[in-house]
Parts: sequence; C-alpha cells; structure tokens
Amino acid sequence: MMIKDNIKPKKLQLLLHAIKYHWLLSGGIFILVFLLLVIYWPGFSKLGFKQGVWSWVDPVAGIMTFITTLVIFGMQAYKNWEQSLEKRLNVKYIFTGEKNDQLLAHIKGAYLAGENDTRAWAQQLGNQIMGNLDFDMNWDDPKPEVLKDNFGRYFKVYNINIYLTSNPLSTAEGKTKAIFFLQRKFKHSLTSGGLENLPIMWERIEV
Repeated sequence: MMIKDNIKPKKLQLLLHAIKYHWLLSGGIFILVFLLLVIYWPGFSKLGFKQGVWSWVDPVAGIMTFITTLVIFGMQAYKNWEQSLEKRLNVKYIFTGEKNDQLLAHIKGAYLAGENDTRAWAQQLGNQIMGNLDFDMNWDDPKPEVLKDNFGRYFKVYNINIYLTSNPLSTAEGKTKAIFFLQRKFKHSLTSGGLENLPIMWERIEV
C-alpha cells in the first residue's frame, strides 16, 4: 500500500519562503543600515555625503548581488530537482447527482509519464474500471505536490477530480466492466471496494 507524508521538505519550504520575501527584506535592511550609518558613523560626514554614500553602497551592493545570485541558483537547483522526480497521478471519479456528489472510484499513485498526459491518462484509467464515462467540462486540477513515500523517496503527485454527468455503475455495461476489473490480478497494484462498497480503489504497491 502507498502511504505518503503530505509534507513538503521543511528546508525546501523555508528556502521558498525566504526567496519570496528576499527583495522586500533586503530593501528594508538596506534602508535601515543606511539611516543608521548617516546618523551614527562619524566618518560618514567627514567623507562628504556623496563620497560617503558610494564608499558604503559599493561593497553592500556587491554582497547583495552575491546573495541574489545564490538565491537564483537555489531556485534553479530546486526546480531542476523537482522536475527530475518521478511523477504520479491520483484521480477521483465523482458522479454529480441531483442531490449529493458520489465518489465512484479512486486511483492512487498511477505512474505518470509527463504533465501533459494527466487528463488523457486519467480518462483511460477510468475507462478500465467503469467503461465509457460521460465527463462534465469542469475538472479540479490543483497545483502538484512534492511528497515522500514510506521508503523516504520524494515524488511529484498530481491530483485530479473528474466529474461525471451520469453514473456508469448504474448501467449493466458499467457493472459488468467493474466486476471484471475487480477480478483482474495486477502485479504492481491492488484493487478494493466494489459495487456495494464504493468507492472502487485502485492503488499502487510500493516496492
């Protein structure tokens, strides 16, 4: 079974937070230090305002440029690391009835070749479980998450909610398809649930 820690690595989270507020923080520190320098540094007035400013700005600007370069490098390194992670897909198939929505099937941890394949792959997987599906034009497609499995391996997961305008499990064809699906034997995944015990689950086996 796949059990995941829904927690982004703390160090990476702190890095992203620091990057987000870097410019605002740096600007505030720059102005504060400059004001303290003008007020309390005796040598500043002796050099003259213009010369005093540039004698201080030049090294500070160099340091800030260095810090900015490190931040950009860190952002690029994180982006490259994230793109290199294995991609997985979670899909919920929800029948939007007249009164309440009903979760018919749930897929967890399906292998995903690329971001552009998410919707087509989700439809194909759903067809294997319940046969032909009538889709609404609305999809829930939130931002992907970086998670960690039981073995400490990070991966990138895409979550999709697909809304169905009709219940395929209420038809003879859909029921037959679902029963046949639940009787299949898989090497890398497990199935559970059933027509009387919804949702039908199809879950990746962690190895």
